Amino acid sequence: MISPDALNLKPPSLDEIFDDNLSIFEQLYWLKL
Repeated sequence: MISPDALNLKPPSLDEIFDDNLSIFEQLYWLKL
């Protein structure tokens, strides 16, 4: 997850947010197989 402190220091780009979310979803997906 993105911490408020990190947002204050450097707002993440949409690409970075999507990359993080995709990696999480991929991990959850493979764990359920």
